[in-house]
Amino acid sequence: MEFEPVEIMPGGEMRIVRESPTLAYVQFNARSMEPAHHHTFSHNLVIIKGKKKVWNLTKKRATS
Repeated sequence: MEFEPVEIMPGGEMRIVRESPTLAYVQFNARSMEPAHHHTFSHNLVIIKGKKKVWNLTKKRATS
């Protein structure tokens, strides 16, 4: 299965590994921005290479 572009994530691509519960690999081009969103469930994020900053809308600050 190959990575496919994700329309709502410019510069991002996703590969679904399992549908339920969802398991996916996501990769981004350097300096890409993921749109603000929230989840109604917990999830894990593992950075393999590079780094990601997250803007916390409640605290109005970035975290790394």
